[in-house]
Amino acid sequence: MSILVPAVAREYFAAASAFDVDRTVAVFAEDALVRDEGKDIRGREAIHQWVARTMREYSAVATPEQVDVRDGIVAVTALVSGRFPGSPVRLTYGFTVAGNRIAGLEIH
Repeated sequence: MSILVPAVAREYFAAASAFDVDRTVAVFAEDALVRDEGKDIRGREAIHQWVARTMREYSAVATPEQVDVRDGIVAVTALVSGRFPGSPVRLTYGFTVAGNRIAGLEIH
């Protein structure tokens, strides 16, 4: 990546692009909250199911293009390509980080 993405977000994108479910889930806090496609996914077990399903269904790879940090949220705009209508699309991943883990992630 040629842009400066915080370490935990960088690990999220690297693990997800490698289609490594366990490695992707490992960057989340135990009680993390993910909001994706209008749904809330809370806790590592539910996040594990979400990651596995989305990797299987979409085979999406996200390439970060821009980072903006505002009000404690790391917003990463990425070009996302995979098996879904309209691919590729630009999505924003809003990370809330606590320590070295993702406490929240909102994708839109």
